[in-house]
Amino acid sequence: IPGGGGVVAAATASDSAIAVLLRDTARRYGLDPALVQAVAWQESGWRQGAVSPAGAIGVMQLLPPTAAWVAEDLVGRPLDIEGSAADNILAGVALLSWLLDFAGDEDLALAYYVQGQGNVARDGIYAETWGYIAAVNGTRNHIARFGTPPS
Repeated sequence: IPGGGGVVAAATASDSAIAVLLRDTARRYGLDPALVQAVAWQESGWRQGAVSPAGAIGVMQLLPPTAAWVAEDLVGRPLDIEGSAADNILAGVALLSWLLDFAGDEDLALAYYVQGQGNVARDGIYAETWGYIAAVNGTRNHIARFGTPPS
């Protein structure tokens, strides 16, 4: 869940549908599927039922106000981030794509994703955010090499 706490559960057969949704949605947005899968793994362990202490929801761990903005301004239709893994993933990938374009730098975009743009602008990138970025990159490399997240 957000903050780089790390997910230690191994991917299971039931994760395959989530992996496909993540991969296909990443490709639709022109993003590296391994990056999107790694973000989702770090955020929730690919669990749609995950809810963070801050109220972030689903596979991509989106706060409802952020998801509402993404739905209206980026996707152009209502999204059910709580009840639909596909909508949650779509919102997260659309947001990540926008952040990558906005930031122009992958590490900064990941910092914005987990820490929030306002916090990064005000306080800089927190030490735990650097840990999150490193964990995402490690998971991304593992997925790219082995096809699944590390166990």
